Amino acid sequence: MNVQTIAATESIATTFTSRIEPLYGLGTLCPSLQTYLESTSAPQDAKARSFALALKLVGGFFESLPAEVLEDVFPQSKDLIKQVRRERF
Repeated sequence: MNVQTIAATESIATTFTSRIEPLYGLGTLCPSLQTYLESTSAPQDAKARSFALALKLVGGFFESLPAEVLEDVFPQSKDLIKQVRRERF
């Protein structure tokens, strides 16, 4: 994948994160990524890039939430975040 494609994808993803309601975004992103990682036959480098982009999006959603809400939402996302340590991309 070339640098321009990666930059364009990240730009679209960042815009998406800034415009969508954070709870909805987290609620759709985390299960979708989990399903993708479990079912895809994509090369490991593609999985790694997808995972890295998803973590950026999760961080963007977290930044948009008030602390009180984040305290409730973070435990729901922890399994996805823990997967970083388990996966060998």
